[in-house]
Amino acid sequence: DSILAGDYGAPVAQSRFDLYLRDNALTYLKAPCAEADADARFFLHITPEDPTDLPTARREFGFANLDFQFAEHGAYADGICVAERELPDYPIALIRTGYNATAPDVDSWRADINLAARAAAQALYDSIAAGDYGPPVAQSDFDVYLSNDALAYLNAHCALGDTDARFFLHIIPVDTADLPADRREAGFENLDFRFRDHGARIYDKCVATRELPDYSIARIRTGHNATAPGGDGWRTDINLATRAAAQSTAQALYASIAAGDYGAPVAQSRFDLYLRDNTLTYLKTPCAPGDTHARFFLHITPADPADLPADRRERGFANLDFKFADHGAYAGDICVASLALPDYPIDRIRTGQFVSGEGSLWSAEFPAAQ
Repeated sequence: DSILAGDYGAPVAQSRFDLYLRDNALTYLKAPCAEADADARFFLHITPEDPTDLPTARREFGFANLDFQFAEHGAYADGICVAERELPDYPIALIRTGYNATAPDVDSWRADINLAARAAAQALYDSIAAGDYGPPVAQSDFDVYLSNDALAYLNAHCALGDTDARFFLHIIPVDTADLPADRREAGFENLDFRFRDHGARIYDKCVATRELPDYSIARIRTGHNATAPGGDGWRTDINLATRAAAQSTAQALYASIAAGDYGAPVAQSRFDLYLRDNTLTYLKTPCAPGDTHARFFLHITPADPADLPADRRERGFANLDFKFADHGAYAGDICVASLALPDYPIDRIRTGQFVSGEGSLWSAEFPAAQ
């Protein structure tokens, strides 16, 4: 009941059992649970940060062995299996636990809880949240951040399986002579990695970081290929030259708006909207990374419906929905995006942001003639 009430927070690992860590104790929960699920002997191996914390007889092995029978530390009742094991009071780097099933219809399982990696991931997440990494340089299933010659990956709503596939990371230098000799023909350096080697899942957040080569980089390609049958892979390309140019353009555009060249906004919501020279500009300051995550919608209603493509006339508007990364950039804590509008006479404009399946986050509607 205490776990269901949220007193234990989210599981630190999930396999055949959900595992919770609280008050220096590890709790195992399975619901629904069959008696056979708890029949096997559980293994529990504790690797300390300092090997000298181990009993002398265990130092050769590198971990403390706290294997146990479920019945000694837990119970099965009404289709629920719950057990709790106190952990040693020294700093722990890694916990490995699970069991080798003996019943024919029950599968073995194992979970590794890397507390050192979790602590590092938590520190990285805190740094990203504090703005030390600035806004993301790319957004997909993971937000990707670039700071101090390191690439950081963040999925703030991470589900099981989101990190199972191998991540690819291809670095394309400005000068291919900077590549190792065996990579020059391919044209990029391959830094593919497994998530667990460079990151960790902290409850519902997945965070990883990768150091980048110290030569000048032109482009970065990264993502992962899904292994689950119904899963989607993702990929993002980060063109550092284009990014620098976009930031410069965004800064210049903001300076022009701040100088009054664009006049007053035609509408204000989460973003201020400016209309000038048949171009619609979105501005938000201060702007946080999450402000541009959701897709933008842009619906243009022409003065003459005949100006619409035939397949849009029934709906009555042209759909110019877009991702911020395709039409905008960050300049410090400023977000600026700009889109050219169709060249036919426009009656009304409706725009905002939305999340698929959840609806509009904000919207604004205004006449094109101001």
